[in-house]
Amino acid sequence: MKFELFRNTFEKHLIFSVYDVNAYFPDFDSKRLVEWQKKGYIVKLINKWYYFPLFTKQNNSHLLAANSIYHPSYISLQTALSYYNLIPEFIF
Repeated sequence: MKFELFRNTFEKHLIFSVYDVNAYFPDFDSKRLVEWQKKGYIVKLINKWYYFPLFTKQNNSHLLAANSIYHPSYISLQTALSYYNLIPEFIF
């Protein structure tokens, strides 16, 4: 499989799992993910979860990653208030 076809299929998702890849391409060889990771086309987030390098350039990409990996996930009240600049401090 060529990376261009893969990227065009998953660029809307930004973060994807091995299960998502198998749903779109049932005969996909997972060794290609390791190869593309070594070339820098994709980045491994955690076990079986990957993202494109452009994903980290988005604002609050860590919130989207947490929501994609674990359902149901939530954002704390302090994070939401800080996101909308209603409180000046933010705890990491």
